[in-house]
Amino acid sequence: MRSTEPLGKAAALLKIEPETLSKCMMKRIVKYPGQTIGVEHTRDEATSVLDSLIKSIYSRLFTQIVLKLNQGICTPRKDS
Repeated sequence: MRSTEPLGKAAALLKIEPETLSKCMMKRIVKYPGQTIGVEHTRDEATSVLDSLIKSIYSRLFTQIVLKLNQGICTPRKDS
């Protein structure tokens, strides 16, 4: 049995329930007219979902860091 500790830590950082994160990682929702079906991801699909989540988080963090740095660099100078 695998440890759920990494899942719990990731969910805490994302401020969501571990069950919600696990559900998103392991299943996708397929909608048909009149019905919605949860289809489990294969191992490769789950790995791709994880990779996409990591890339998205990294991209957003990087953007925020660049914005903060630019704000610090581009502040108007006070003439003395």
